[in-house]
Amino acid sequence: MSYTKSLQEQVDDMQQEINKLTRERDIAKLAARYTEMGYGDLAEATAAASLDGDMDTFFRNQQTVMDARVKEAVADMNKPAKANPDSRNSRRKQAADSFSPIDNPFVAGFINA
Repeated sequence: MSYTKSLQEQVDDMQQEINKLTRERDIAKLAARYTEMGYGDLAEATAAASLDGDMDTFFRNQQTVMDARVKEAVADMNKPAKANPDSRNSRRKQAADSFSPIDNPFVAGFINA
């Protein structure tokens, strides 16, 4: 047997390489989309599962992401608003500074008389 591969073997090898690169490209595109959607570390596994038709893994990852979002939303709802003790005083001071008795027509009548 010859050391060189037959033409058909070379074509088969190239086709396998093309299929492999196409799959990697598709996974990368999907993983980028899943990352944008907030899948984080699960993005690549979810992309591969969707390409392979592995719906169990796909939906399990989706449920994990949804559960994390719900948990985060509930945690945000339970946090009390942070109060700034200086804001109340600064609003009072600002209101007092901006008030002028001349702004009141009743008072202005006595001042101008």
